[in-house]
Amino acid sequence: EQKQKGGSLRNFCQDYLDHLRIVKALGLDINNTMYSKPKDFSALHNALSTELSAIQNKEKYEKVKKTLRSEKSFAFSHGAFCLIVPKTANEIVMEGKNQEHCVGTYLDRVAEKRSVIVFIRRAEELDKAFYTMEINPETMKVVQCRGRKNRDMTPEVRSFVELYTKSVLDKKRKKKAA
Repeated sequence: EQKQKGGSLRNFCQDYLDHLRIVKALGLDINNTMYSKPKDFSALHNALSTELSAIQNKEKYEKVKKTLRSEKSFAFSHGAFCLIVPKTANEIVMEGKNQEHCVGTYLDRVAEKRSVIVFIRRAEELDKAFYTMEINPETMKVVQCRGRKNRDMTPEVRSFVELYTKSVLDKKRKKKAA
């Protein structure tokens, strides 16, 4: 019967094992036939997967928000540019969408304090995406700084990043070493 629906028995078994993992993670009773032998397995599996994902994302988003609060000292401004620290995980996700690059996938790194994500903005357009920068908080070095569609830094942005490195990151690195 499963083959008629376009799937192999192997795929169904993998999906069912995944389903059992999700039921367990949600704290549901697998002995309840509603979960162990559902009438519409695919619909239930998709619904429970969505529910678990929402819970996990909420936890991750909260962890990211807490981490971002502790990174306010990374903010900086000079001349035509400002470097701002996002306040929420959603701001990072939206930055990736607006910039058409992958920073929105870095939430785990941020939550685990393996990356600090900051936004470079033109001083007169603080709400408009311009450049996104990743900093390694262990070394206090810039990992990458990308514009829309992963565009490299302009000379003006590169000068701003160099000034930021000397004014903020070098001091943080020295303080950390002391």
